[in-house]
Formats: sequence, C-alpha cells, structure tokens
Amino acid sequence: MAEKDQQQVYHPSAPANGEAKSDEESGMVLSELELRRKCRIKCLAYVAAFAVFQIIVILAFSLTVMRVKNPSFRLRSVTIEDLTVGSPNSPSFNMRFNAEVGVKNTNFGDFKFD
Repeated sequence: MAEKDQQQVYHPSAPANGEAKSDEESGMVLSELELRRKCRIKCLAYVAAFAVFQIIVILAFSLTVMRVKNPSFRLRSVTIEDLTVGSPNSPSFNMRFNAEVGVKNTNFGDFKFD
C-alpha cells in the first residue's frame, strides 16, 4: 500500500489524461510563452518611450510658448481736476486727477476690458 502512494505522485504540469508531452511540444510551449513575454516587454517599452516623449513635448511647449509674462502699464494722459493746498501752518494738499492708463498684454491670447 505504501508503494502505491509513492508511485502516484501528483505533478501539476502533467496532463490529466496521462499522456506525457514530447520534448518538441514542451519546447514549443516554452518558446510560445517566451515570445508572448517578449512581446509584452516590447509593448511596455514602446508605451514608456511614448510617455517620456509626450512629457518632453509638453515641457518644451510650456517653457517656451506658454510662458507667463508681466503686462506693461503706461500712463497715456493725466489731467488734474481739483487741487487744494493747505496753509503754511498745516502743509497738506488734496488733489483729484483723471488718468488714462494703457495696458499691453504680452501673453498668449487676448484679454479685453473697458
């Protein structure tokens, strides 16, 4: 009885019908698995290369074209509407003026306001 238990050892890679695979069949299965593995690795390498390329393009675009610049401001005309000067004992003044300001936006895109 002990001899029967020792003879029937379970092999997970053995087929259920009891037929043993030849060396050619097992070699073909291994080469097929190896080809699939290489194909997956190659596909992963292509995806990684594409991702790196996209990151480089986005960085180059954001650092050159989409760079944020400060707008430039200019006073076009200034008119003084009301000026009152205090006495020599209290040196102060009050002034009201009207100014036209020009703003030049050097960034990408338009910005309009009144």
